[in-house]
Amino acid sequence: MAVFLDCYQQMHAVVTFAWMSLAAMAVCVVLVYGIVVLCSRRAIAPVVQASERQKQFITDASHELKTPITVIATSLKVLEMEVGQQKWIDKAESQTEKLTELVNELVTLSRMDEEASPLQMADFPVSDALTETAESFRDFAASAGHTLVVRVTPGLTYCGDEYAIRQLVSILLDNAVKYAAPEATIVIKSTVPVGYTASVRKKFHDLHILFSPEFLREGHALYDNLYPSRIVVGCPAGDGELAARAHTFAGLLQQGAIKQNVDTLFPGLTEAEARQAYEDAIGMWEQVLVAAKSYLEGR
Repeated sequence: MAVFLDCYQQMHAVVTFAWMSLAAMAVCVVLVYGIVVLCSRRAIAPVVQASERQKQFITDASHELKTPITVIATSLKVLEMEVGQQKWIDKAESQTEKLTELVNELVTLSRMDEEASPLQMADFPVSDALTETAESFRDFAASAGHTLVVRVTPGLTYCGDEYAIRQLVSILLDNAVKYAAPEATIVIKSTVPVGYTASVRKKFHDLHILFSPEFLREGHALYDNLYPSRIVVGCPAGDGELAARAHTFAGLLQQGAIKQNVDTLFPGLTEAEARQAYEDAIGMWEQVLVAAKSYLEGR
C-alpha cells in the first residue's frame, strides 16, 4: 500500500521564505554599506579639508616668499657694493641663503602633492600688477649688471587670475636676470613702433639688440613658422659683430623650419620694423574684408 503526501504548498512556502530572507539580507547589507560610507565620509571630511588647506598653504607660502627673499638678497648685495664687506651683511646673506633653501624645499614639497587648483578669474588692474612685480626686480637686475626697463601701458584691465599672472612675470624676470649674460644678444620679435629698437640702443649705449619681425597669419602661426615665406633679421648698419650675430640667429630660424632655402634678408633696424608694421596693417585689413564679406553674405 503506497501513501502519497502533498507537500507542494509547504515546499513553496519554504522557497518563498528563503527568497524573502535573501532579499531582506541584501537590503540590510546595502543599508549597512551606505551607512558606513556616509559615516566614514563625514568622519574623514574634516581631515581631508585640513590636508587640502595645508597643501594650499604650503604652495601659497612658498610662492609668496620667493620674490621678497630675492629682493632682500639683492638689496644686501647692492648694500655690500656701496659700503663694502661687513660681518653683519655676511650674516644676513647667510640667513637669506638658508631661507632660500627652505623655500625651495617647500616648493618641491608642494609640487609633489599639489593638485591643480582652479584659477580665480576676476577683473584686475593688470598694468599695476605688472609694474609692481617688475619694479621689485630692479635692484636684482642692477646687481647682475643689467638695466631693467619697465614700460607698461597704464590703465589696462584684464580678466584672469592676478596671483598666477604675478607669479608668471616673476618667474620670467627671475630667469632673465639669472641667465642673461652681459654680452647676450637680445632679439625683439614683437610689433614695436618704427624707430623703437634704434632708440633703445642709443639710450643704453649700443645694446646688443636685433629686430626680427614675424610674418604670421591668423590661425596659421605654426605652419608659417615651419614654412616661412622669408626670414628677416634687422641689424644696425656698420656693426660687423651684430651682423654676424644676425646671420647666426637667421641660421637658427632656418634650422627650425621644415622649408629649405628660405629667402633671408638683413635690412636695417628701422626698415625691419617698418616691414612688420606694413604686414600687420595688411593682416588687419584682410580680417576686416573677411568680416565684411561674411556680414554681407549673411544678409
